[in-house]
Amino acid sequence: MYKKTSVLRIPFKQKLCSIEAVVFDLDGTLYPQKAVKKAMIRALFPRLIFLKKYSNYRCRVVGRDFGGAEAMKNDAITTLSNGNEKKAGKWEKWLRKRYYPALLKSISCITPRPGFMELIRDLHKKGIILAIVSDYGYVKERLSSLGFDPEMFSILLGTEDIGAMKPAARINSVIRSELGVKPSRTLLVGDRDDTDRTLADEGGMLFMGISDSQDKSVLDNTWYSWAALKEIFNEALIR
Repeated sequence: MYKKTSVLRIPFKQKLCSIEAVVFDLDGTLYPQKAVKKAMIRALFPRLIFLKKYSNYRCRVVGRDFGGAEAMKNDAITTLSNGNEKKAGKWEKWLRKRYYPALLKSISCITPRPGFMELIRDLHKKGIILAIVSDYGYVKERLSSLGFDPEMFSILLGTEDIGAMKPAARINSVIRSELGVKPSRTLLVGDRDDTDRTLADEGGMLFMGISDSQDKSVLDNTWYSWAALKEIFNEALIR
């Protein structure tokens, strides 16, 4: 028998206590991903084939660096239209007039995870540098719609705005440059293994994953329920 002294293993807790910056993913992290997916389906019904094709395209370009926002947009439109000029016009119009307005509208109907706003305020008061790194644009607008104060974050990075998708190496370069904190003293919190965790691993950052899975075997020393993650933050970084 041993005495359980913490929700964290001691070595990992010691690492967390030295953290100077926390980088948060946005979608699926600040709120459950399923909520916005349902809202997007309602907003874009009945032309859901466009949503399906665009979602599949984004899955295929995980980790790609297009070099710039315009190049990334052009690649999406060219790929989705198969180079057909008429179809390209339809895709450009759908993205501009339907998809992004629907994304912003859907976010406004979403409630953040309970206690997340308070956690952000507490970390900010403790002097922890905060950042948001999302694979989608309009980060400031989406944060505001969720009720967060964008001014509490030193970096608001929508990787679309620089023409790259997590875990492209250039994103880590931007994080290091703008944070001004050693990667070993930076924690990344996200909900995806292939993007967020890989970005943290390749950038030398600590990683903690947030999972909505009901399968307890998934929740280990890397992936946590929101309740457990919030407790860890309170124990290691706030108290």
